[in-house]
Amino acid sequence: GIPRPDIHLYYHGSMNEPAGWDLREVVRSHRVESNLHFSNRLRSTVGVPDQELCQIYNCFDAFILPTAAEGFGLPILEAMSCGRPVIVTGYSAHMEWTQGCGTYLEYEPYVEMNLNCTRALPRMEGMIRACLAYADNPGRRKAEGDAGRRVALSMNWDRYAKDFENLFDELVAEPSDKRFKVERV
Repeated sequence: GIPRPDIHLYYHGSMNEPAGWDLREVVRSHRVESNLHFSNRLRSTVGVPDQELCQIYNCFDAFILPTAAEGFGLPILEAMSCGRPVIVTGYSAHMEWTQGCGTYLEYEPYVEMNLNCTRALPRMEGMIRACLAYADNPGRRKAEGDAGRRVALSMNWDRYAKDFENLFDELVAEPSDKRFKVERV
């Protein structure tokens, strides 16, 4: 692709982490060396203080997390709380609460043999298209960022903890023969 001097990508992570693709090769093949910035101080075991992390999120127009698998997706929620639209893999738990707040990346499923589980390998072309779409449409970027902020503000850890507590209480109170009924065919 043709370099866009108006688009910059900040990579907050380790180049040595397996991401499903060779990041150095991706940078070279898309000719974006001058548009890519790395966190020089980041160590994967330390990260950065919350206040600095908030400042980092607020420096950018969109947040990208092309993850192979994500649990809850706290970094996604953090970006949304800063009013950033999210570009995330269309796979995993975050899809339950990110609808309308960004773009889902298509992916290729693969099985991680040592864990015997399915993962997602996000398609790079979709990530590039999403970045260009946000760069070229500030109205969309703002609308989806605002929607994400509303979702983030609606999250309440105390309420979720109580919901889980109630669920566990219901499961314990229910007779075991009703919880795990197996029908023979």
